[in-house]
Amino acid sequence: MNINPKDVLIGGNRVKYYVEDYCKNYPDDRGHQRIHAEDVVRPGNHKWAGEAEHSKWSSSFWMGSELNNDSHISYERRAPTYGTCAECWASGPSYQPCEECGKRPYMPLELRGYIIDSQTVGEKMNKPHHTARAGLTYNETRTDTMKFDRPRIEEQLIQDFERENPLILDDFVKKEKTHAIRELIKNFFKEYDDLMNQKRIRQEREGWGWHSKNQQENTMSGETDENTKKKTRRDDTTDKV
Repeated sequence: MNINPKDVLIGGNRVKYYVEDYCKNYPDDRGHQRIHAEDVVRPGNHKWAGEAEHSKWSSSFWMGSELNNDSHISYERRAPTYGTCAECWASGPSYQPCEECGKRPYMPLELRGYIIDSQTVGEKMNKPHHTARAGLTYNETRTDTMKFDRPRIEEQLIQDFERENPLILDDFVKKEKTHAIRELIKNFFKEYDDLMNQKRIRQEREGWGWHSKNQQENTMSGETDENTKKKTRRDDTTDKV
């Protein structure tokens, strides 16, 4: 059985597997079998998952003591199966050391409370993906994330583009290259625009400008009401005469 030696038994608790029903679904695994696609925890639309979706990502595990036969099944929230390396942008098993550069762990991506699909981000950036082993185990439950940082992603996209397209001196080609980079960035973030614009939209409605606009509208409405009252008083005076 593929058990991580770091996952020692504490208080009679058995090890926890990343994969639900691991022993049942991978009976012949000796430590190198890769996870089945159906066991991968990721956003259903392969883009992002909101609170309603990722709150359902839970794993069951046995807890108790073999000495007093006191046991029960417990459930805890899970992170997505795959995360992103902040150094080289490769994707791989969440919280595990990056197999590509070895400098950072793979971290789940988060934006405005949404979990971003690291596999899709890696594919869009043409970065390597390292498939998780089915028998990965863990001691502590982690759900911490890394920010989906647009400036850093843009910087990486431009860096990769420059590497694939060496410096060109011709001014016309330079303009074409600038346009190509602009389109590359635009197309990459197009499906994330709705999420990235949420804060800006909320500021427009609730920020200083929104209040000022409403104060102006309220002032104009008040002036209109006052004019109406004056007109009504004049009409009343005319009727009495």
